[in-house]
Amino acid sequence: MKKLILLLIIMTSLNVFSQTGPIIGIGGSYNSTWIFFPNAYGNVAFDNTKPKNYIPSYGYDDMLKVGWNFKEGFGIRAEIGNSVQNQKFQNKNPKIYSTRDVQMNYTQIPVMLFFSSKRKNIAVHFMFGPQIGTLKSAAQTNITAKWDTTKHTLSKQIAFNYDKFKQQNITDRYNKTDILVVFDFGFDIYITHRLFLSLGLRIHGSLRDINKSDWQDLPDPIHGVSNLDYFASRNIYGGVNASLNYALTKWHK
Repeated sequence: MKKLILLLIIMTSLNVFSQTGPIIGIGGSYNSTWIFFPNAYGNVAFDNTKPKNYIPSYGYDDMLKVGWNFKEGFGIRAEIGNSVQNQKFQNKNPKIYSTRDVQMNYTQIPVMLFFSSKRKNIAVHFMFGPQIGTLKSAAQTNITAKWDTTKHTLSKQIAFNYDKFKQQNITDRYNKTDILVVFDFGFDIYITHRLFLSLGLRIHGSLRDINKSDWQDLPDPIHGVSNLDYFASRNIYGGVNASLNYALTKWHK
């Protein structure tokens, strides 16, 4: 009986004072989102993909988190959640004015190594690792108009046949899977021994072309030839990440 009581005391002590074990959490990010360099599909009117034509665009992530600390200051974190990513463009030239808005929706699963400082109430953390994105939907809205050279204003008439791209579902133009790398730098603020708030700056970047091979460098739909340079397209986004986490074992005295 005494041995059993001693064993329970030891196990309880380990549970209370150990800084190893599992965590769960919920959180989200507010991001600045970019697509470098989006495919114009050979369409001269949509050749607005140079960085000078980019309009700041924003999206968000939401996620569920699980993790494990192997020892104090080192562990692993895995998340699953929804990611909304957008990119807007605007192009002006003497003959054509065009705007383009691409909206993408992914399920994202990052798996990151976790490192943190050894501080009791506030710890600095750094995380990095691979991320797999599964495309759920993609759409684009395009508007192209002619300049009225006599009045130097935009004509209300939609130019050529380009408005066939307007508000179009383009999910089939992208690879179903996006492979990314993710980095996160921030702080863990302990509210109690078990409950803590994580705040960080997080950056995600595609490692390969997100366009399907069948949709790379397509000819101009009007002239039948491609006169645009093709560049691989990649998702680049990042922003402020916050999550509320709960340690299933106490990590601090």
